[in-house]
Parts: sequence; structure tokens; C-alpha cells
Amino acid sequence: MWQIIVLIAAILFGVSKLLSRYISRKIDPIVYSFYYNLIFSLLFIFFLSSFSMPSKIEGWTIMALGSVFWSACMILIFFVYKHLDVSIIAPLENLTPLITLIAGLIFFNETMGLFNIIGAFLIFLGALLITWKTKNYIINKKGIILMLISVFFYSIAYRIDSLGVKYFNIYTYGFGVSFMPAILIGTYLFFNKKSFKIKKEILLKISISSILDFVGYLLILSAYTLTQVSNVAILRQLSIIIAVFGGFVFFKEKNILRKSIAALIIIIGAIFFSI
Repeated sequence: MWQIIVLIAAILFGVSKLLSRYISRKIDPIVYSFYYNLIFSLLFIFFLSSFSMPSKIEGWTIMALGSVFWSACMILIFFVYKHLDVSIIAPLENLTPLITLIAGLIFFNETMGLFNIIGAFLIFLGALLITWKTKNYIINKKGIILMLISVFFYSIAYRIDSLGVKYFNIYTYGFGVSFMPAILIGTYLFFNKKSFKIKKEILLKISISSILDFVGYLLILSAYTLTQVSNVAILRQLSIIIAVFGGFVFFKEKNILRKSIAALIIIIGAIFFSI
């Protein structure tokens, strides 16, 4: 049962990545981030009865800090989609748990087992293969730099989230760290006199992308109640395959063989990493 749930979630995440690749090249990524976060947060309204409010100021401080980092994450990743192929972005997103673990080793005295080391090596090897520039394989340097920065910010945001859910339930915290970024980004756009106007077709695609990610998020949470987190993490990697081949089919992205090999190495690394 949990396999079907995670498989559906992986498909939803993969399709959402393809939509993000399309949308980011049609509108300002900052405007995209505003609408995405706004729609994503409003979906939590269906779970209002489950909301919880902590009495300690620390909880609200963590949520505010998480909102700032998630604002940066969303803006950065949509800029990345503007400059890089989705078949490069999807595999490289697996650098996030690697950086998170390294940060845990340095700052939180966490340990790294043999499988973690093997997984980290394979993820790094795959990332090197997919980003190594050759005569016939040219990558947007700006996109790679933004990708690495976004991965770093994601790792911090996830760390903050792990603290935030100790004060809020997942629905309240999820609403807060998606609605507050929409407010922050919307304020920035307003005072910089940026236009909020977008085509209905683009708004529809943003809405679909937000809904796909939201449903995928809930499905993953549901799967966590049925099996181990490591099992979910392994099967969830199928979203990378969907994104890589979707980029080739729908956007005619090149060097698919090299990217597929790199993606496979990264997926195997992620599997080892989650054991």
C-alpha cells in the first residue's frame, strides 16, 4: 500500500518539476514564487481544524526564521529553473541531504555510518558528472552557482523545520512557512512597483504545480505512518527519473545519456544515504 502512495507522490513531484521548468521561463521567478507560495499556503485552509498555536515565543521565532529561508529557497530555485535544464536540477536536488548531514556532523555532533559515506560519495560523483563542463557539454555557470546556493539554503530551511514542528503541528507550521513568504515576497514586489499581472494560462499552471506538490507532500506524510522513512526516501527518487526523461521528451533537453547515468548514480547514492 505504501509503495503505491509514494509512487503517486513521486509522479506528482516529477510533473511539478516539469511545470516549474516551463513557468520559470515565461514569467519573473520572483512573481512565480509569490503565487506558488500563496496558493500552496491557502491549500492548508482545508486543515484549519487541525491548527495549533504554541504559547512560547521560541516557536514563532523559528517559524519566522523558517519563512525567511523558505522565501529565499523558492526564489532561488525558480531562478535556477530559468537557467538550467530540469534534467540537471532534479538530480542535483539530492545534494541537500548531503549538505544537511555535513552540517549535522560539524554543528550538531551527529554521526555518519558506512552507508552514509558510500551514499555521499556516489551523490558527489553523480553531481560532478552532471556538472563537469566539456567541449560538447556546456552548462550555464550562473545556473550552477544559483543551484548550489539554493541547495545550501534548503539544507538550512530543513534544519529549521525540524525545530519548528516541535512547537506546531505540521499543518500549522506548513501554512506559516508558505503563507509568510508570500507576504514577504508580495511586499517586495509592491514596494518595487513590480507587476503582479500574469496570464490566466500561467496562473493555471502555477496552481496545478502547487496542488501537485501539496498532494505529494500529504501522501509522503501518510506513507511515513505506514513504513520506515528510509523506504519512502528510496522510492521517492523516481521523481528524478520522471524529470530527466520528461525534460528530454517535452523540452528536447540534450545529453540525455550522460544526465541519465549521472541521475542513476545519484539515485543509488541517495538509496545508500537513506539506509
